[in-house]
Amino acid sequence: MTAPECATGCGSPSPSAIICGGCADGLRAALTMAASIEPDLLDAVARQLRHGHGKNSGGEPPLPYDPAASDARRALSLAMGDAIWHLDVTAWPIPDPTIGGMARWLTDRITGLAASPRAGRDYHAIRDAVDRCARVLDGPPATVYAGPCPACGTDLLAAPGAAIVKCRFVIQVTVNGQPVLCGTAVDVRVQQDAMRAVLEDRLFTAAQLVSMAAALGRPVSEHTVRSWVKRRQLVPRGEWPREHGEPSATYRFGDMLDLAARRQRVKG
Repeated sequence: MTAPECATGCGSPSPSAIICGGCADGLRAALTMAASIEPDLLDAVARQLRHGHGKNSGGEPPLPYDPAASDARRALSLAMGDAIWHLDVTAWPIPDPTIGGMARWLTDRITGLAASPRAGRDYHAIRDAVDRCARVLDGPPATVYAGPCPACGTDLLAAPGAAIVKCRFVIQVTVNGQPVLCGTAVDVRVQQDAMRAVLEDRLFTAAQLVSMAAALGRPVSEHTVRSWVKRRQLVPRGEWPREHGEPSATYRFGDMLDLAARRQRVKG
C-alpha cells in the first residue's frame, strides 16, 4: 500500500503524519527563526533598523513606524495564532501571546502540529510569513555568487546584474601598509554557466534547489519548485538520508533548470 504524500506538496511520502519529516523539520526551523527575529521586527516597526520600507512623499513628515515591517509582523502573528487555535482551541490565549511565545509553544508541540489536518496549510502560512519578515529585515539581496577566482580560488560575490566582478583578495600588504589585491576580472555569466554545467547532474532537496538557483543567479521560488513536484514535472531521482524520520526526496538540478528556462520562455 502506497504511503500518503506530504500535505505540503513536496512529493515525499508521509506515513505517520500529515506532513513529512523533512517539512516538519523545515517548520521547526521557521518557528525557531520567528522566535529569534522578534526583537529585530520590533525595531524594524519602530524604524530602528537600517533597512526601512516606508517612503516619504513630498514635504510630509515620515510615518512614525514602518508599514511594511508592521504588516509582516502582523501576518506572522496571525499565522501562528491561527495554528494554535486549530491545534488546541482551549489553549488560546496562551500565557505568552508574543511572536516568540507562540513560536516556542508551537515548537514544543511540533509532532502534534505535523499530524494536524491543517498541517499543510499551517506549514505554508507560517513559512511564508517568516520569509516575508526576513525580507523586511534583510532588505534586497546584496550579492550573487560568481564562483571561485580562477587565479587564487577566493569565492567571488558580485552585485545582482553585474557583468564583471574583480577579485579583491589581498595577496600581500606592502611595507607602507597598502594592500595588493589579486584583481582578476571574471565574467559573471560565464562563471555561473560553468558552475551550472558542473552541478546539472547533482541531486538536491527542494529547499536546496531554491538556494542553489538563487546563488547562481537563476532565482526560483520554493512555491514554484513545489508546484513542479506536485504536478510531477520534477520527479525524485534519489533520497537525502535523515537522522530521524523518513528521508527527503532529492531532484536533479539540471531538471529544475530546464523547467525554469521553459517557464521563462513561456512568460516571454
